[in-house]
Amino acid sequence: MGAQPALADAAITIEIHMGRNDAALTRLTTLAATADGLIWSVRQAELLVSLKQWSAARMAFHRGLAQLASLPEERRVNVAMLDFERRCRNGLASLPEPP
Repeated sequence: MGAQPALADAAITIEIHMGRNDAALTRLTTLAATADGLIWSVRQAELLVSLKQWSAARMAFHRGLAQLASLPEERRVNVAMLDFERRCRNGLASLPEPP
């Protein structure tokens, strides 16, 4: 993680700790739409789970999996990407069934 992603991650963490979840979600939504959005989609989904926003969390986890699938195979098969896939799949499995 370079300087800008590290700063964004720190800002998101601070916003969450300050109870500014809407600001954190806005920042995560913007970051998730970037070329490197995979890590942010997963983080966004995990925050949405903690806020019990199941439908939005489900969409964010699926977006993360789609972003992962769009990567060339050589970029998908490393420890970090396998961890993101595991987090997405475990997150999806933990969600309550939609009504």
